[in-house]
Amino acid sequence: IAREFDGIIINADSMQVYRDLRILTSRPTPEEERVATHRLYGIASVSDVFSVGLWRQLAISEIRAAHNASRLPIVCGGTGLYLKALIHGLSYIPPTPPDIRRSIRKRIERLGIEAVHLELYNQDPKSANQLSSRDTQRIARAFEVFQATGRSITEWQKDPIESDNHNWQTQTILLAPDRSDLNRSIEKRFCKMLDIGALKEVAELGNIDGNLPALKAIGVPILRQYLDGNLERKAAIEKVQVATRQFAKRQTTWFKNQIIANKVIFSQYSERFNPEIFSFIRNYVLTHSD
Repeated sequence: IAREFDGIIINADSMQVYRDLRILTSRPTPEEERVATHRLYGIASVSDVFSVGLWRQLAISEIRAAHNASRLPIVCGGTGLYLKALIHGLSYIPPTPPDIRRSIRKRIERLGIEAVHLELYNQDPKSANQLSSRDTQRIARAFEVFQATGRSITEWQKDPIESDNHNWQTQTILLAPDRSDLNRSIEKRFCKMLDIGALKEVAELGNIDGNLPALKAIGVPILRQYLDGNLERKAAIEKVQVATRQFAKRQTTWFKNQIIANKVIFSQYSERFNPEIFSFIRNYVLTHSD
């Protein structure tokens, strides 16, 4: 699409923003990035806490830049929350002071996430009841919002949604392959990741805090267990493949219920679909290409 319509590819994958995890997040390769313009890939360190709000601001900036250059913005990726936030907007939640954020993360390290979840329940039961007691990232986020504002994050999320009034026309193309084909692809893909250096990539992360969002990327926790000698190689491979299949199932359900796609292709991508995709774009999207 980028080659056909002089487009700019804008990342909408919450893990592909991290520069240290190219292999395990299936980020575009350097060769692929030379073929077309890519934005918002590998822009953050694994030690950063990257949010949907920050991504949305950056994505809007990149889309505007593409429009100003008379190029087609192509937002690509499977993080549904990012896409929904871009298309429909976000409720405003005040920024959390860095000292509160650091304090809560240190508290999680010291007491454990289940204890902090109980603390959250005692202060903000509405949020706590919606979260798993092991969901470190969301518990930390809910706790920091309550500490900073004195108001539950669930209440903030009920507020009117911010709008940028950009009036953009969006068209969504969804790839929805058969589950059995998808599962076979998942199994092959992870074996290929190992062949091209996934273990080395995880080893180079060192002893960085495992509660950081980037360290929750599928494959990272399990491969860290393997590297620490706490898991056999075969078991590690199977665990990652199972976790990926489970994630793909959740992702499929999310897109089915949360995003109304303008066009659905019930298959994995193949170049044979290009004429159909290009025709759809020409018919329904304003482009600067014939």
